[in-house]
Amino acid sequence: MQAGFSVCCTFTIALAAATDGRIATVQAEGNAKPLNFPNHGVARLTVDHLRPIAKSGDLVIYPQFGDPRDGDLVVVAAGKRLRVGRVHLDSKNSGRLVLAPINSSVASPAPPIILPRAHCVVRKIVAVASCQIPPVGMSGAVDDVIPLAAESELAPLTGDIGAWVVQGDSANPLALDGQTIFCGKHETTLSGISSTEGKAVVAVLDGPSGEETYFKRLRFSGDLAVLENLNPHHDSPPIIAGFKTEYSGLKLKAVAPVIGVRLQE
Repeated sequence: MQAGFSVCCTFTIALAAATDGRIATVQAEGNAKPLNFPNHGVARLTVDHLRPIAKSGDLVIYPQFGDPRDGDLVVVAAGKRLRVGRVHLDSKNSGRLVLAPINSSVASPAPPIILPRAHCVVRKIVAVASCQIPPVGMSGAVDDVIPLAAESELAPLTGDIGAWVVQGDSANPLALDGQTIFCGKHETTLSGISSTEGKAVVAVLDGPSGEETYFKRLRFSGDLAVLENLNPHHDSPPIIAGFKTEYSGLKLKAVAPVIGVRLQE
C-alpha cells in the first residue's frame, strides 16, 4: 500500500429523505465544509469485481489503518498482488480469509480466493468515486487496483460538490440507506443535461407545486426525460418529464451527476 495522504474537497451538504427516489430536503447548510480523508490511500480499479458499486477505472479510497469487518469491501495486499472484493472472515479458522467479487452479473465471475490472514494487509474501502476516463491499458494489469501517488489525480473529488444522505432502498445497490452520495455541478444546458444520459443523477424538475428533486438514472426518449429507479427490484414507476418543453406538468430543469458514494466512516 502506498503512503497515505489527505483527500480534501469542499461541498455544501443537504440532509435528505428519499421516498421512491424523491428527495425532500429536511435540512440544508449553506456554508461549504471540508470533506477530509486523512491518512487514506486512493487507487484506481483495473477490474469490474465491485460492480455495480464501482467499475474498472473508478477510484477507491481506504484508510491506512484499522481492521475491516466481515462483509466489508476491501483492498488486500497479499504477497506482490493487490486485490479487491468483499472479505469474509472465516469463523472456524482465524488464520485465513475469503475474498470474493460482488459482481455476479457477468457470465464467468471471478472465483473466491482463500488467503492466509497473517500474510495479508487488509484495508476497508470507505468511498468510491466514478471516473469518466476509459480504462485504457487496464485489461492486462496484474493487480486489481493501481495506487495513485499524486493528489493531482484526484480530480473527481476536488472542487465544489454536493452531498446527499440516502434514505430508503430505491438506490440499492449503488447506494444504501444511510450512505452519502456525492454529486458534481448541476448541468442546466441542453448539451450538459444530454451528457448525463444513462448515469445516476440528482434531477431537479419544475412541477405544479414547484421544484421536485429525485435520485434516479436518467434516460431519454425523444424529447422526454425518463427517470428510472436505480434499484431494479423497486416497484415505483419511472418519472417522465419534458426535456425541452413541459410534459404532464413536469419539465427537467437541471441534473447533477452522482460522482461517488461514501460507504462508511
